[in-house]
Amino acid sequence: MDRPAELVSPQWKDVNKVKFLSIMPACSFLMRFSLYPLNLIKVRMQASNVYSSTFDALKTIIRTEGTKALYKGFGLQIMASTLAGPVYLSTYEMQRHNVYNLLQHWVEDEGYRKSTGDFVGGVLATIVSQTIVTPIDIVQQLRQMVIKTKNQEVNANSAKQLALMVHSQEGLKGFYRGYWVDVCQYAPGSVLMWLN
Repeated sequence: MDRPAELVSPQWKDVNKVKFLSIMPACSFLMRFSLYPLNLIKVRMQASNVYSSTFDALKTIIRTEGTKALYKGFGLQIMASTLAGPVYLSTYEMQRHNVYNLLQHWVEDEGYRKSTGDFVGGVLATIVSQTIVTPIDIVQQLRQMVIKTKNQEVNANSAKQLALMVHSQEGLKGFYRGYWVDVCQYAPGSVLMWLN
């Protein structure tokens, strides 16, 4: 009886990085574009008790602010994912190989070296990518809370004005509110995704 072929994971050095790093943001954009209105509705519902249900929030936003309002802050999310996605994967790949190679001098078990490299690479990739994403998320969520009525915008500010406001009120620290919460939230999933 023939033994089944062993699956081999592609190595970072063998990946066409130009193709990979251009297709990944395109797929991310399509997914985020489709789901973004739900994110905006969630943020609005969590921040106020104006809406009785998700459907009520959707109807009210479209009726009072127009369909375009469902995408407030979307550009910021695309900027975050476009920057963070490639940074995350590059960091993960480089660090897992660095850890694997470093452990070759002290640890004989190849499975342990690989798992440790995946673990450390996943955690470090999360830390680095959240350093990019968290400040953009802060401004994006503030932008999502801008409510436009038919006659005027209430608390309307551009992303730049909102960023300047955060900086003037809290300094650089204001852009990293919740940073470690995000790292703690995403790092376990990142580690589990890569361990095999």
